[in-house]
Amino acid sequence: MGLEYTIQIMRTTAISILVVLACTENVWAAPLGARVPPDALIYVGWRGGRDMGPGYATSHFKAVLDASNLSAVFETLLPQLVEAVEREEGHDNAVGLDLIGTLVTSSWSHPSAFYLGPLRMSDRGPLPEFAFLFEAGPDAADLKTKLELMLTEIDLPFAMLVDHHYDVVSLATQQAAEKIVGIGGNAQASIKADRDFQAALKQVSAEPTACVYVNIEAIVRMVGDMIAGAGPEAAMWPKIRDALGLDGLRRFVWTGEFH
Repeated sequence: MGLEYTIQIMRTTAISILVVLACTENVWAAPLGARVPPDALIYVGWRGGRDMGPGYATSHFKAVLDASNLSAVFETLLPQLVEAVEREEGHDNAVGLDLIGTLVTSSWSHPSAFYLGPLRMSDRGPLPEFAFLFEAGPDAADLKTKLELMLTEIDLPFAMLVDHHYDVVSLATQQAAEKIVGIGGNAQASIKADRDFQAALKQVSAEPTACVYVNIEAIVRMVGDMIAGAGPEAAMWPKIRDALGLDGLRRFVWTGEFH
């Protein structure tokens, strides 16, 4: 059960990251980075479809979007898909699809970020620590209400919380919600104050449309700590780590922008 639960969490996390990335192709070097906890294993920031930075106005991507009217098509199709899923697969699956659609559309429209923090161990296995953040402006109150309603109608394997601070809305696991800067009374330093993060950003664009940061060193250390004392798996981990060359990797950063 523990292994299956871990795989399920890893799959969910990977899909969540891809959902955010699929919404574009690098604010400002770290969108909503001032809200993201400094212990992020993975951070994904997106500038928002309403201001995709220098170069977008004359880009081929904008021409394609304008010609396809993709946003309007998605807004029309999503409710139809949700209704079809509810008829065929049940209410829980329909709400899950509606939740994913809301995350995608909110990410597309507004500056947003995804945060993945260290996994926490529990009796049923490792618990995820992640959050979606949206700088929703005048849409913030409505988005908070919609997300809260969805959480009352869907059965998740871990607690999720919605919060609203000024114009930023967060959807986060309970552990992550306690660490989001400016929410829940948390006034700790953000990832933007982290020296390693700052050094990584100096290597890439200063005005990206999207930004991805991965603390590989921390992930490798976390995996080693989690499987320590786990029998044969613990003995195999150093061999796997060394064979993949993971011990020599520190951090990965990518930014994308329009030219």
